[in-house]
Amino acid sequence: MSLAYFPIALWLLDRGLKRSSMLYGVMAGLVAGFMVLGRDQVAGLAVLVLAAYVLTHLLDGPDRAARITAALRPLLAGGIAGAAVVVIPVLMTLLLAAESNRAYIDYEGAGRGSLHPSALLTGFIANLFGTDGAFKDFWGAPSPLWGPVDLYVARNMSNVYSGAAVSLAVVFGLAGGGALQRGARFFTLALLAMLLYTLGRYTPFFGLAYTTIPGVDFFRRPADG
Repeated sequence: MSLAYFPIALWLLDRGLKRSSMLYGVMAGLVAGFMVLGRDQVAGLAVLVLAAYVLTHLLDGPDRAARITAALRPLLAGGIAGAAVVVIPVLMTLLLAAESNRAYIDYEGAGRGSLHPSALLTGFIANLFGTDGAFKDFWGAPSPLWGPVDLYVARNMSNVYSGAAVSLAVVFGLAGGGALQRGARFFTLALLAMLLYTLGRYTPFFGLAYTTIPGVDFFRRPADG
């Protein structure tokens, strides 16, 4: 559900920023608030992407001061609407977490939820490792055939599910330079950041995120990225 709310919130946010619209700002805040109600890592990462989108809109390009001024109305309206949705549930969660024996997850424990790099092949061939079938036929990481990879990830998490069309679009977009043009550049960088996060302990990026970004150490599975 958190992932389903994200593109709607992004679209409404984009409309609100480009039109300096309080109405679109309120709707974006409400949808983002419902997304945050999931209180899961997907929602947390989606909020970071939305925040990065706002910063990109404000700082990238000429007439920066005018864009910042115009964005105040939708951002303020959206912030109030979103806070009205989430403030009580999130406070209740914080109170519950204070009494939980899972309130802290160390880096080693979180790293066991990393996506093995081989799983990226499923972005092109979805059922390459036999995820959809009997467990004994699954041969991707983390299965015994890969040896002691020390991962704690369910086999369904090893499927990226995007499909060959998406993979080819990314490849051709990068090769032709379209993915680096203004308008697409943000999404290319967001894809790269989420990919590095998803790979967890297999790159230095997750370690940096774990120690510097508030809230990352609440979750145990970077593969959610």
